[in-house]
Amino acid sequence: MPNPPKEHNVSHSEEPISATPNEILSSTVTGASYLVSLQLVSRMLTFFLNQILLRFTTPTSLGIAYVQLELLIATILFLTREGIRCALLRNEDQESENSSSEKLTDNQKNQLVLNLAYLPLPMGTIVAFLSYFYYQYTADPVSLDFPYYRLCVALYGIASVIELIFEPLYIIAQNKLLFKLRVSLEGFAVIARCVITLSLTVFGAYITNGGANSKENIFGILSFAIAQLCYSSILLFGYLRYFLSHPFDPSLTETSLSNRVRQLLPRPIIRTIHDHPTEQYVDPDQAKLGLTLTKQSLLKHVLTEGDKILTSWLSIPYDQGIYAFVFNYGSLVPRILFQPVEETARLFFSRLLNGNEGSNSNSSSAILSARVLAAMIKFHIVLGGFFIAFGSNYTHILIDLLAGATWSHTPAPKVLAFYCIYVPIMGVNGIVESFVQAVANTSEISRHNRAMIGFSVGFITAGVVLMNVLGAGAVGLVLANCFNLAMRIAWAWDFTYKFYRESYSQTYQEIQNILSLRNILPSPSVCAVFVGSWLVTRLSKSQLGWSTMLERVQHISVGIACLIVVVVMIYRTELPFLRLMNNLVRHKKLD
Repeated sequence: MPNPPKEHNVSHSEEPISATPNEILSSTVTGASYLVSLQLVSRMLTFFLNQILLRFTTPTSLGIAYVQLELLIATILFLTREGIRCALLRNEDQESENSSSEKLTDNQKNQLVLNLAYLPLPMGTIVAFLSYFYYQYTADPVSLDFPYYRLCVALYGIASVIELIFEPLYIIAQNKLLFKLRVSLEGFAVIARCVITLSLTVFGAYITNGGANSKENIFGILSFAIAQLCYSSILLFGYLRYFLSHPFDPSLTETSLSNRVRQLLPRPIIRTIHDHPTEQYVDPDQAKLGLTLTKQSLLKHVLTEGDKILTSWLSIPYDQGIYAFVFNYGSLVPRILFQPVEETARLFFSRLLNGNEGSNSNSSSAILSARVLAAMIKFHIVLGGFFIAFGSNYTHILIDLLAGATWSHTPAPKVLAFYCIYVPIMGVNGIVESFVQAVANTSEISRHNRAMIGFSVGFITAGVVLMNVLGAGAVGLVLANCFNLAMRIAWAWDFTYKFYRESYSQTYQEIQNILSLRNILPSPSVCAVFVGSWLVTRLSKSQLGWSTMLERVQHISVGIACLIVVVVMIYRTELPFLRLMNNLVRHKKLD
């Protein structure tokens, strides 16, 4: 395993908080570029290997691995660590007692963060234990008869607990902006996971299984479970190795290994409050916020993973495999681009705006944040236009070329076409909710929790009606997701306006203009060429067809011609936006 790179740009003994708005923007955009690169390499590698895996696996095994088992580990991790993680990544001072409290040193702040970050570990262990028995008693007969199903459930549970062990070190690394460390570790772990999954799957294809599932690859889902366990173990080893070599307190660098291990464990700090030495394990405000966000995580998990939950409840493993196939294709770009952008957006808005509420002297920070927010939303809308105008009419060709006729003649192309509509909605929702998570206080988060209950009910109701009552199947699930995210976007957008109006009243008019629909939507001419391109490519698909090679070439040629028109129109009418995005990517000052 390669040595994690040293982060010379950030001191290990002090937080990079007291920076100017543009310095914060530069740091977080740099982090975003690292994370996008990581997602690009890892997802493209995974995508390439999946094309090979599809030749050695069946929809049933794919459904169990990508829907049931992935839902298991996502549930354990999301419910136990998401709220604490969001609270600890916020840029707020641990001075919750009163003005007579002794000011905390950087090492004391790190220790309080570390202590609270260990809370998800016992919670996650309990959830993993209960989840194992839940899966045993509720699984359908097809899953229970699948080779090594029970063992795979246990391995995924163990892998989730391992990830919670290094969660405190992950939090410290993120707060210190050690993006290179995360990229190097996760990049190596992803490669190892892919290689292990593919190797075991191919090997299992040549072993005869004489049981009830003789047509199934004997290592069909076991390969995924072993690879996930190795992935989590590599990350644990990597973070431990780094922080044992780079302790929070530089004076411990030359001390014994036991002392360096001790600084990674939870222990109280001693601070003076009202002239009395007092032991303190966690910051009360952070703990309260973390618990509030943890309560919200259950509702958010239902909304985030609701598609997998409904699929596992309402469909058989074969149909789950079809959905998993479409999800892996449709979410490729969102996972490569949207996830790291959302993470860095949350970090950027938190560092820039927390602590500035009510301070009109920080109006430049508010205006900068509004411009970045508007640019990110517009970027997702423009990108989504490409998905809708072109992707939705080329799904049959894409699947036929990448996965073969076996998959292209299933409902997968139709479901993937509707997923193209879902992509821009997903991107906008991720950005506006990142803003809410970054700046909302405890009472506002509680209000969001209550709203999320309504979103959950609306999503589940829409899913059941569309999938079961109307028989729309996986297409209905995609449409239910669109409805769900539309409700969440509306709530977050209303919150954003209220936040700026109440916190930055003197500059609110300018901010309101920045966030107007005129600025975040593409120009009417760009919208027109997107609509025209969709109509032309739709007509091309129905009239020219896509079955033979000649038909494919003709249909693709029509799409390329339309694509050129769209790109030229965007360049001619959206130059200010393009310059702004260029400055963001190149870390230039946004004047």
